[in-house]
Amino acid sequence: MSGDAILAILDAAAGEFGLPSNVVVAVAKVESGLNSYAIRFEPQYRWLVDARDLRPLSTPGASPPQSFPSLRGCSGLTEWAAQKTSWGLMQVMGAVARERGFQGVFLSELCVPAVGAHYGCKHLRHLHARFFDRHGWAGVLAAYNAGSPTADAGRAYARKVQERMQ
Repeated sequence: MSGDAILAILDAAAGEFGLPSNVVVAVAKVESGLNSYAIRFEPQYRWLVDARDLRPLSTPGASPPQSFPSLRGCSGLTEWAAQKTSWGLMQVMGAVARERGFQGVFLSELCVPAVGAHYGCKHLRHLHARFFDRHGWAGVLAAYNAGSPTADAGRAYARKVQERMQ
C-alpha cells in the first residue's frame, strides 16, 4: 500500500473520531514508521481482557492461565499472546483493542491499516476525553504510550510525537 493511501486511512480515522490528523499521523510515524505490519510482543503487559464479554481480567505472571478466554476458532494461548502484542500502524495493544470493542477472532486483523487506525483512534479519543482537560496533548500521548498521563516514559514518547506533528 502506498504512503499516500496509508495517510488517507489515518486521516479518515482521525476524522471519524474528531482527532487532529497531524496528531494521528505523528503517532503512527513514531509507533510503526507507518508500517501496517509492525508487531511487538510485550510479555510483561498485564492488563488483559476477556475476549467474550470484554471485561478486564487479572492475570498475573508471565504464563497464560490454563484456560484463557478466547473467541471460537482461536486458542486461549494465542489470544493471551495476541493481547500482549501491539499491532499495526498505531501499535494498538491487543487487549486495548478488545477493551475498545474489537470482536474479530484474530487480533492480527489490527495489521489491516483501516482496522488498526480505527482502534488506535478510538483509544486515542478515549484518552483525550479522559486526560486532555487536565494534561493537554502531552498527557494524552503519554497515556497512549505508558498508560498514565504523568509517566516519565510516556512524557518522552509525547515529545517524540509532538516533534513529528506537521
